[in-house]
Amino acid sequence: MPLFAEDIDNCEELEKWVKSMNVSYNSDVNVKNTPDRGVGLFFKPTKTNGEQTELLRIPHMSSFNIYTIRKLCDDKLEADDKKVLKRCLQIVFTICYSASESLILIAYMIGLLMICEKRKIHASVGDDRRWLDDMKGYIGILMKTKVGNLYTDQQNVLEDFLAAFKGNAVLKSSITDVISEKWIEVETAINEEFSEEFERINVSEILQICSAVRSRVLEIPREVETEVCGEEEEKEGRDSDEETNDDFYVDVTLVPVLDFVNHDNHMRNAHFDVDRDSKDIVLYYENDKANTQGTNEEAGGAGEEKKEVEVFISYDKYEDIHFMFANYGFIPQSRGTKVIELPILGYNENSKLDNYKASMRLYEIKQSPNVQFAVEFAETGEICDVKILDEEFYSYLIFDDRLKWREEEDEQVAENEENEDTEEEQPKDEDAGSAATLQLEFERGYRRCERLVNQLSDERYNELQHSFYDYLGEYLLKFSKRVSIFATITREYELPNGETTNILKLLEFYGQLCKAMRKILVARHKFESHPLADPYTASGYLSRRMLPLYNFENILAGVEMGDLTL
Repeated sequence: MPLFAEDIDNCEELEKWVKSMNVSYNSDVNVKNTPDRGVGLFFKPTKTNGEQTELLRIPHMSSFNIYTIRKLCDDKLEADDKKVLKRCLQIVFTICYSASESLILIAYMIGLLMICEKRKIHASVGDDRRWLDDMKGYIGILMKTKVGNLYTDQQNVLEDFLAAFKGNAVLKSSITDVISEKWIEVETAINEEFSEEFERINVSEILQICSAVRSRVLEIPREVETEVCGEEEEKEGRDSDEETNDDFYVDVTLVPVLDFVNHDNHMRNAHFDVDRDSKDIVLYYENDKANTQGTNEEAGGAGEEKKEVEVFISYDKYEDIHFMFANYGFIPQSRGTKVIELPILGYNENSKLDNYKASMRLYEIKQSPNVQFAVEFAETGEICDVKILDEEFYSYLIFDDRLKWREEEDEQVAENEENEDTEEEQPKDEDAGSAATLQLEFERGYRRCERLVNQLSDERYNELQHSFYDYLGEYLLKFSKRVSIFATITREYELPNGETTNILKLLEFYGQLCKAMRKILVARHKFESHPLADPYTASGYLSRRMLPLYNFENILAGVEMGDLTL
């Protein structure tokens, strides 16, 4: 049975490509279009219990992380093609001033796009040429991948959004990556470098590569190379054939075919793993979850036709709405709890506490301007509850005017107390701006907040909570109005070059969120805290905290809430 359904574009070419990549798959697996999610992987389960069923097996060297792609290019490319690739990598890394795993993969794919599709006369022949043909097939998939993230959005819309909605580190990073001049500089530099032998690459193709790679990468575990014990270990009483460790790293990886599988934590019925012997990446269907999409109680019983279900995996157990939207281009709204973080404190000009003072106080006690919410979705995708994640959340202390804000005596007392507790925690790096120093600084701030909270009377605590919720309610009213006006303006933008306005999906969700939050505030006068079942769950949520961006501007630049008019 073919892997790709007939309604998939270039299905015959894709079949050949999968075969050339040596990807094996279960005969009951099928890739086809879905009503709501673009393309998905489907399976007809024959069991509802027992062992897991293998659906896909992708050879290690048919997946692309920073190690495999380098080895493949070293082994498969001719000298002239290697020079082209090397120069493309140099251009991207020099202009982007960084080299994250995702960016390295993007740079390689840009270089391979030049070699596979833009070169007028190819240097590679024979087996090497066949590998380039295989890569051309994969590059073609990346170039045709439709993603709902921000890389294809109208850039003026994104610039205006960034000015109107400040303080969100995740969105700021994504939007800045799109609207900065760096990708135009990459386009110009590559075209100038290869003006004679290559067709021109344009910035829209580069942004498409960025969009597709960032939306398709998965985190694949890689076992740390184990060592066999030597003479020294034997002297310590260990067997000579005993392995010294069992750790693993996580590699950002493009995995052909597996990247057709969609995400849904509620409907998840499969998972992927790495075969320790072969290092193949394997997708397994969990037979005990065969009924999650309404299959027959005994799927495929005697005389019954097997019912097809879509296969879902989890990209992330703790779904952060901004992160999922910025990278994968969708907002997860299946049943269950998701997380969203909004920059609120210091981003709501208030007669009682202006933005500058709020931000200075937050920074002084090393608390974030962001408020993290747990959003509960119903089966229908509607928001049914919103709660504050108040673990390690002490930002409400900024409303306490009785504290000695920015007084050196108070700071010195606090610092001396903290130093007594943390003598062993001094960072080796003496640079005040080092990561270790900053981390220690925030840990001390957190401990200081704990002490301050423990000293509060119940009455004073309730007063500060009341001030915080008044501030939050005022923010939501302004934020809701701003979202509504900006969404209307965005819909009226002209899109002469076929650009998208995917940011509208986020704005529409903001509207739903504000409506649900205001309803809860009216009913309860406050948000309940979201219960964190165990330290592992708490750690998972806290690890999703956004980088704090403090609003130290006395007067906000750009588009103001009051300036947004139709």
